[in-house]
Amino acid sequence: MKNLTKTILFFGGFFCCISSYAQNDGVTLFKTNCSICHTVTNQKLVGPGLGNIHLKRSEDWFISFVKSSQTMIKNGDPDAVAIFEEYNKVIMPDQNLSDSQLKLILDYIIANSPEETSEVAEVTDTPIEEEEELVFTEKEVLTGQNLFVGKINFRNGGPTCNSCHNVKTDDVVTGGALAKDLTESYSLLSGAGMKAILGAPPFPAMRQAYDGKSLTDEEIHSLLAYLKTIEEQQYDQHPRDYGQRMLITGLLGAFLLMGIFPALWYRRKKRSVNQRIYDRQLGSSN
Repeated sequence: MKNLTKTILFFGGFFCCISSYAQNDGVTLFKTNCSICHTVTNQKLVGPGLGNIHLKRSEDWFISFVKSSQTMIKNGDPDAVAIFEEYNKVIMPDQNLSDSQLKLILDYIIANSPEETSEVAEVTDTPIEEEEELVFTEKEVLTGQNLFVGKINFRNGGPTCNSCHNVKTDDVVTGGALAKDLTESYSLLSGAGMKAILGAPPFPAMRQAYDGKSLTDEEIHSLLAYLKTIEEQQYDQHPRDYGQRMLITGLLGAFLLMGIFPALWYRRKKRSVNQRIYDRQLGSSN
């Protein structure tokens, strides 16, 4: 009897440890991969709140969507398309996670979701509680602009924003086109969402670019100031398009080089060796 009791206590403690480990592992996975854009409530952040997601979607749907939301959208899944449209067509990055890892994340979400019935869960997600509207000084806006275009370097050596992104403004040269235009990013993603993304980038290219080069809180604040101001003033701007000017300048430069190089090479040797030396050698040998 005593041995049976010990056996029960052993296995009971063993399974409790497994459950605790899974829960903790789910916490780590969620915070690392999801918390930047999602909450475990029904409140929106960058993306929808995930509270009680198990009452709205199946486990297979959840796993497929997190692995590749765009695949589901292209295949015409109505729920995936509706979410994509509702959240301003902001593309959710594919997550390179295994099914078992995603199940741990789902278990964590379920365990920490607010109590509610399935009827309540079907209601449209509520927006995250509004933050007090941020007011920025002109100095903070200017600092943000200088950081965006690289006039001020990021403290930890991260790349400038306009190497990949553009904003519509008269004050700076048109930026990169490798990533999305950020002119309306502040309202699309919200101040809280932008702060989260800049603090811990969820997008693969951005995450790699700032790996070990994270932005400071002051730099993030200044960039938010600049992006908010850019959006508010966008309709008064007449951004400069350098495309035509660069094309004309490039063509003129090409024609100029085509004229200079022939002039420099006019008296170049046309044969592989100096003909006079060659002829002289032939004459001496004869």
